[in-house]
Amino acid sequence: MEYRETAIRMRPGSAEAAALDRMADEMVRLEVRFDTAFEAPTHAHRGGLLFWPEAGSATVGTAEGRWCVPTGCALWMPPGLMHEASTEGGLHMHGIQVPIEAAAGLPAGCRILPFSPLLRELALRAATWPQAWPLDDRQRRVATVMLDEMAAATPTPLLLPMPRDRRARRLAEALLAAPGSRRPLAEWARIAAASPRTLERLFGAETGLSVAAWQRRALLLAALDLLGRGRGVTAVALELGYDSPSAFIAMFRRSLGTTPARYRTIAAA
Repeated sequence: MEYRETAIRMRPGSAEAAALDRMADEMVRLEVRFDTAFEAPTHAHRGGLLFWPEAGSATVGTAEGRWCVPTGCALWMPPGLMHEASTEGGLHMHGIQVPIEAAAGLPAGCRILPFSPLLRELALRAATWPQAWPLDDRQRRVATVMLDEMAAATPTPLLLPMPRDRRARRLAEALLAAPGSRRPLAEWARIAAASPRTLERLFGAETGLSVAAWQRRALLLAALDLLGRGRGVTAVALELGYDSPSAFIAMFRRSLGTTPARYRTIAAA
């Protein structure tokens, strides 16, 4: 089952989505390719989905917040979870539908998982299988090992929890629209129609992060998206408002334990 160039076929109720739901008790190899930006509205799948980008990156929104799915990582989407998805610059992803019964022992929420060396090799093998056809016994055994590796992996810190309060939400949306802005919180507070102290309290209570920590997380997700689209490290650092590439590299290393250049090398492997 392959989707190309347009998000129309990804919309709930489409023939492709209905066909996938009819096979919710089967392991099926999937491939998603968009050559331009796209947005898929809120929807859910009957089966679980394990996806990994080959090129580009995706943003997935759930009730928990926004998830970045960069190259070098895999997305686990459990059955029935309502979500939306988008990409800014095109996307090529491979995936496997996980039957409802097999998904019962996996996380009940969305997860972004780093590729272990074994998971990477298994994913490369799975990407060669025919699409939109139930897996045979050998392929199911490989997929089962993939699921075991996924269950044992430590999730990455790539969730950006979204506040629910309308004032805090207004600030969050403004920060997402300008991730590299150096505007002080007092100025953002005027846009959100709330005091800085109120916004700090709301962010802490509803996201578990201070406003500054939330903004740093948003910057990290924006950086992963830009790097996943092939942008250079220096260009990303400047676009996101860092004084120098070295400051950006230090932030990236603190957050993910590797450098942006190393991440791009791993993602492109």
